[in-house]
Amino acid sequence: MKLYIAGVQIKLNSLEEVILGHTFRGAILEESSGNCYVLQAKNIKAEGDLSHEFTRINLEFSRAKGIVKDGDVILSNRGTFRAAVYRGNQKNIIAASSVYILRVKKHQILPEYLAIYLNSEVGQNALQNLNRGTLIKSLAKSDLLELSIPLPTPEKQKIIIAIQVNYIARKKLYAEKSELHQNIASYAINYLVTH
Repeated sequence: MKLYIAGVQIKLNSLEEVILGHTFRGAILEESSGNCYVLQAKNIKAEGDLSHEFTRINLEFSRAKGIVKDGDVILSNRGTFRAAVYRGNQKNIIAASSVYILRVKKHQILPEYLAIYLNSEVGQNALQNLNRGTLIKSLAKSDLLELSIPLPTPEKQKIIIAIQVNYIARKKLYAEKSELHQNIASYAINYLVTH
């Protein structure tokens, strides 16, 4: 593990594992009686949330790589580079090759902090600098492993997480309030027009 003293940093290659998701031979098609679910880049939302509307398929698990575990950071590796943390105990979720699974060592770095950093302006700039694609942006695993991540103390990581959680909650409330005001205005206008 390589740590830098001035503004402590850690390289991504010091994580427990960086795993490229499973490569499927063709399109991922929904099978209602499937035995597993596929987590794809499209499941990672802009704010770092993870949509749990996974595609259900049939797959032989013994040969599959990219099985998702609780606390894994999921990072899209093509197009828009977004990260989210999977929280849950389902044993039958597999990541597609459109994402990397960043599995962190316990007590080294908090998964939520890592996802927040990767989604931050600084993290996005660092990821953009690794981009190898011309038409479609892409991240090579070898480059990603060399990415340096600032490593604040666990206490500061928890504060950063709390700030992000608070921001997301406030943004959601604001959106709901705005929608309510829009509905009230639309109702008033319709009422005045028709009466």
